[in-house]
Amino acid sequence: MKVISSLLPKESLQAACMEKFPDDTFVFAKGIENLESHVEDAEVFITYADDVTEDWIDRAKSLRWIMVMSAGLDRIPFDLIEKRGILVTNVRGIHAKPMAEYALMYFLDHIKNRAFFEQQQKNQVWDRTVKPTECCDQTLCVVGAGAIGSELARLAKLLGVRTVGVNTSGQMRPHFDEMYAISGLTTAVQNADFVASVLPSTNDTKHVFDDSVWGVMKETAGFLNMGRGSAVDEDSLLNALRESKLAHAYLDVFETEPLPEDHPFWTEQTITITPHISGTSKHYLPRAFEIFSRNMELIKEQGWSVSQLQNVIDGQRGY
Repeated sequence: MKVISSLLPKESLQAACMEKFPDDTFVFAKGIENLESHVEDAEVFITYADDVTEDWIDRAKSLRWIMVMSAGLDRIPFDLIEKRGILVTNVRGIHAKPMAEYALMYFLDHIKNRAFFEQQQKNQVWDRTVKPTECCDQTLCVVGAGAIGSELARLAKLLGVRTVGVNTSGQMRPHFDEMYAISGLTTAVQNADFVASVLPSTNDTKHVFDDSVWGVMKETAGFLNMGRGSAVDEDSLLNALRESKLAHAYLDVFETEPLPEDHPFWTEQTITITPHISGTSKHYLPRAFEIFSRNMELIKEQGWSVSQLQNVIDGQRGY
């Protein structure tokens, strides 16, 4: 098979692929524009998915598999891909450790009032009236209880936190005390001290966090979004924070990225911003190429049957 990649990993990862699959041809380049002469006869395309367009799919006459080295798939033209019968897989699950740790950091930040004490130090004020809270008194609601959400719940349970999960069906997942379907979101968040969203970007998740959610949350609650920016109605969130319907928002993802310089989120004291880095880790690409290698081995051994492959994407659902 001919495998082309529009991302350029370090040489050790390239060498590992070529050593493991010596009968196949690999072409690694930085950017799809450097793969022009290889498009028509490529059978496998490794990509971050932001360069997968209908025009590119039309030109890739031999393409059979797109290996997406990220979890985000909202820009992929699934209608054309399904029509062509092209397999799509991604690296869902490899973000679990770094993103769960990121969320836990801000959960602890919130319940221990870190920002308050930091401001006290700046103002040289000694005030012991504000007390940190213990984890055993807290309820964490994770919206998007997949691999990342379950890892976050596992870590939280080690600290004695009560965990509530939300997923599509409401089916129970490991490390949760209680589970709701997405249709019960407003019920799930009512008693939460901290709500973390790990939702993907789909038609069903667009702006699910709106006035109906902020209106039932605790005024002392924190909200964290590290899934997709489209899940949050940003105007309603800003208004809710200004009206003290919730205490603080921790945001790693946004509807428009990079976040525009004139966006009001930058200067809002009740918002903490990070630049879409919750899943970043030095282990990211090695883990991603492990998934690629496992799937490549199965395809070579068993053909193009998808039953045993990891992270096969359902084009109808978009994840």
